[in-house]
Amino acid sequence: MNHKQRLAELTADLTMVTEGIPQFKGMIYGPKGVGKTVFAAGLASALTDKDIIHVDTSEGWVSLRNHPKLAAQVKTVRYRGYEYLETLIQAIKHGIAPFDNVGAMIWDEMSKMVARDTEFVYKMREANKAGVPEWPDYHKALQRVKELSHFLYNENPDVHLIMTSHEKDKKNQQGATIFTYPSISPSINEELGGDLHLVGRLTAKTKKGSDGNAIYTRSLQVHPTAMVEAKTRIGGLPISVEPVHFINRAVEWLSVPESVEEEPTVPAEIGVDIDLSSLADTDADDEPVFQA
Repeated sequence: MNHKQRLAELTADLTMVTEGIPQFKGMIYGPKGVGKTVFAAGLASALTDKDIIHVDTSEGWVSLRNHPKLAAQVKTVRYRGYEYLETLIQAIKHGIAPFDNVGAMIWDEMSKMVARDTEFVYKMREANKAGVPEWPDYHKALQRVKELSHFLYNENPDVHLIMTSHEKDKKNQQGATIFTYPSISPSINEELGGDLHLVGRLTAKTKKGSDGNAIYTRSLQVHPTAMVEAKTRIGGLPISVEPVHFINRAVEWLSVPESVEEEPTVPAEIGVDIDLSSLADTDADDEPVFQA
């Protein structure tokens, strides 16, 4: 290929930043039972009116049955390995039935997918008699994640992607938590997170209601602090935000790229069937991390 041909390709790719509408890619992580799957599905539903494909590692779809309106848009498929994710991406991109009307994917839980792939790599290495994965296994697992990440980027199917993950704590010698991050090895997490619009930590506080049922107060941290890994490319958001507020802002950001002059309001119709509400403040001693 000569310079003239390359210039023609560059010219064809040239797009005004104000005109480009990206497909959302993000990771939601947090402790068990805080509603990561329901939140991911609620976000996906707000972003598209097409089918949502939920790639499941542990029957996370069951929690969606508590939200019939939301569940009606979601189809679930069992996770079988990275190669199957590549096939799914190709089927969506080329409109192959029954994946010819997909607007979003949920990979639930990515931490388990990585762990299972590392175990797969370990079992393929017959020389390893230790019974546990060793460094070559993790190195190969990282390479496979890179290949999957590059494949997704290069194929670029016209769909939104939301990953979920458990969380992991780094503790000091006294056993106190000093940092919380997605439960994936740092090198793999860095590879997965590099192109994401969001890495957010979902937490929940509970109290007993007057009827005896649990009342949840959920919060999504979208900016990094000294104790929590997070990031967002979506402007106009505080450190921690109500999940429904985030959904509304994400829809607005993807639809009309513009500066944020005022804090957006939350339309009543968004999240009606999803119990994700109320803001929980960040810990006072967990200061924001400002990048140089």
